[in-house]
Amino acid sequence: MLTVLLVGVFSSAFPTTLLSASLPDIAKDLETSTSVITWVQTAPAIAFAVGMPFFGKLGDLYGHRRAFIYGFAGLAVSALLTSLAWSAGALIAFRCLGQMSGAATSTAAFGLIAAVFEREERVKAIGTYSSVLAISPVIAVVAGGPLVEAVGWRLLFVFQCALALVAVLAAIPVLPETPRRESKGFDVAGAFTLGLGVTALLFSINRGNPWGWDHAMVLAGFVVGPVSLIAFVFIERGRESPLLPLEFFRHRNFSAALVTNSIVHMSYIGGFTIAPFLVNRLFHYGTYKTSLVIAVRPVLFSAGAWWASRTAGRVGVRVTQITGGLFLTAGSLITAWAAAAASLPLLVVGLGVVGLGVGYGRPANTAAVTNAVDERDVGIATGVLNMMAQIGSAVGVTILLAYVGDSMSATVFTGASLLAAAIAAVSVGTATLLRSDAKMRPSER
Repeated sequence: MLTVLLVGVFSSAFPTTLLSASLPDIAKDLETSTSVITWVQTAPAIAFAVGMPFFGKLGDLYGHRRAFIYGFAGLAVSALLTSLAWSAGALIAFRCLGQMSGAATSTAAFGLIAAVFEREERVKAIGTYSSVLAISPVIAVVAGGPLVEAVGWRLLFVFQCALALVAVLAAIPVLPETPRRESKGFDVAGAFTLGLGVTALLFSINRGNPWGWDHAMVLAGFVVGPVSLIAFVFIERGRESPLLPLEFFRHRNFSAALVTNSIVHMSYIGGFTIAPFLVNRLFHYGTYKTSLVIAVRPVLFSAGAWWASRTAGRVGVRVTQITGGLFLTAGSLITAWAAAAASLPLLVVGLGVVGLGVGYGRPANTAAVTNAVDERDVGIATGVLNMMAQIGSAVGVTILLAYVGDSMSATVFTGASLLAAAIAAVSVGTATLLRSDAKMRPSER
């Protein structure tokens, strides 16, 4: 079963890095501006974040096997449509559809892992899953980069369509049914208010820098978002079958994992976003060489996740997540040193240590959440976990990009990396609140 999940995650993740590198070519091909084509990344990221809890809940209600198969069927269709996109608007719409389908498959994968693997074995399975998730975009750059460069960006999505179809055909005879949550129906009001709140906040966080924090739509998002989320809480408190049971937040491992994951991504994705600018502006590398330099992060992320799959079951989720946070902090400090010294070898080491740390801590964090809830609620639980990661990522990107701006100064990049290290250090503190599974009784979760 795990092999089928790995084929699926490979097909859903591998276009990301090459797509980012191809945006200038896409803008030229579709005769649109840079400001418009950036929405090829922004809008689908918001769609993915919002879709995670919804599709996770649908998997809990109707089965994660069904969600996985339908999700990859949707991914195959959206990838084919993306390869045929005739305008920037069509491309953005099809990418949003693809990311929503990806949200369904991601939560379904965790639900299937929870159903098949015992609690103490989940970190190993999630570690293997995370390892493939991280390495697939790198494989795409190395193996598919020259071909896509020669033929064009559309070929990237033809490949994705083919791989998604393979995942569907492999899943039908292999994947088992999963336990389902009894319910009187899907919580539409809760889903609407949560989706509206998260979408508004992510939109405003993302657009604050380019549009200005006093822009009317940015300000509106910061009003609509919190109001919608407050409404969501009131709705959920009165529901017999809520979208997200609020009692989950009383479980230490659930709440601590959500907060830690959000802070880790604030540091990790924020630092990852400014890394290409650092390489380009301080070392004057072009797009392809820059991609190869920063690829060390996902490669070491994959290695870290594999390492966690072999050791986290013995040391527990708390020690694993703390260790990952310490590596993230140390790697960010080394990156700051590299910027100050204008040392490319030091930069590669720093980026690698960051990737190793996040890769090592991530499976334990996910396992903490899946073990803190009933197996029939794993979909919504992991959906919220990943939604919080997206919110943390958006905040981190906004903060660090605002700090760096258009600067060419090594001092500025040093300061940005030190800020990323400070954020990572906070995640170490929140990780101490986790309880390792070996020391937990059901009444303590």
